[in-house]
Amino acid sequence: MTALRRSWMVLGLWLTSSLLAILFPTEIVNGHDLFLNLSYLFGSLLMISYLWARFSLLGLRVTRRVHTLRTYVGHYAEEIITVENYSVLPKLYVEVRDYSDLPFHRASRVLSGLAGRSQRSWMVRTPCYQRGRFRIGPLVLCAGDPFGLFLFQREIGLTSVLTVYPFTAELPGFSPPTAEREGNVWQRRHTYDVTINAASVREYVPGDSFNRIHWPSSARLGRLIVKEFERDALAEVWLVLDMEQRAHIARQTDEGDRVDLSPPSHVPPENPGITLLMPATQEYAVASAASLARHFLLERNWPLGLVTYAYGQRRTFVPPDYGARQLDRVLSLLAVLQPMGGVSLAQVLEMENAYLTRNALLLIITSSVYDPQWVAAVQHPVWRGGRAMVVLIDPVSFLSESAAIGATEAVSLALQERGVPCSIVRRGDHLSDALRFSRVDILFR
Repeated sequence: MTALRRSWMVLGLWLTSSLLAILFPTEIVNGHDLFLNLSYLFGSLLMISYLWARFSLLGLRVTRRVHTLRTYVGHYAEEIITVENYSVLPKLYVEVRDYSDLPFHRASRVLSGLAGRSQRSWMVRTPCYQRGRFRIGPLVLCAGDPFGLFLFQREIGLTSVLTVYPFTAELPGFSPPTAEREGNVWQRRHTYDVTINAASVREYVPGDSFNRIHWPSSARLGRLIVKEFERDALAEVWLVLDMEQRAHIARQTDEGDRVDLSPPSHVPPENPGITLLMPATQEYAVASAASLARHFLLERNWPLGLVTYAYGQRRTFVPPDYGARQLDRVLSLLAVLQPMGGVSLAQVLEMENAYLTRNALLLIITSSVYDPQWVAAVQHPVWRGGRAMVVLIDPVSFLSESAAIGATEAVSLALQERGVPCSIVRRGDHLSDALRFSRVDILFR
């Protein structure tokens, strides 16, 4: 029975007892005092319960401290919630309700016997199994009276946004083909990052870091001189992620798939090193793209960009750049991508061919095996002197039936005949092992 129904029941009893006390005076009914006492009892109960519940929410302060606003699939989101009673009156019970949309986030608590001038704190650790952006909060405080007649609420507008990056696997066995520029092909592109290519010097301006100062020139000229750097002579790496809606499928199950995970050392010790990927081709494609981006940007320090058509015919891309900041940009985009594109992979490759520089390394991630027209388009950047590699997400492994089995192998064979390394990722595969490309000779025509 809800508090509203109970309060209406007590109100009805009070009205009935008051009416009987009026209708039956003392000289007619000897029980006049009984009805009058009942009227006083129910009236006092309503008033005391209302005031008790009303004042139970006064003097409360709530603080919410989120440890990080970014995490990874397979890691934990942590926060500390503190409820402080700064009044002298104790609180019989206070319920804290959380309305976050992060899956498996259980921050709600019932606090009983909260003494005056005291506080309660608890830590919430939520395992993250799904990538995306999620709202943390708001909180709602609920309090009532001991008889459960009234329930009052107060919303605490403490909200923040948590970004869950896709899972990234270690790729110790991944060795891409070299993609250095040939001859005197050199693009003089200045960068603010410190590289091994110091190109020139200039005057110091506020904001320049001290590791850029060229001390011999500064001592000779009597003022601060800093070095300017240029990008390395490595070709750009482009991740082409196929997000066409027709190319992706999902298998609806209650359990995810166990996938390798060789997590970084900062994963909490209670994390068993096994994460869950949703059984959908787009999740495996995004995880593969994130793993490759991490490998090139952090392990090899190569410039990397990303392009995809995930929303209709709109081109979504991240320009090539270096380092951890670029990885953060790529992962932020991958965290929210959904397969709603309306452009086929063959059309994407035709349109993007004009933007690729000579000797660019093209990494294609797709699950399109039933429409292999894009296989011929992969050769275009190869003919121009570039490199191409393909990650095939096998859609057949996500289906319960065995229809069209062998389609993925046929596409892989067609790619290798054209001199394009190919890796096949199936449902349940360890990404660290699956992203090992076949050893083929790169053909240039």
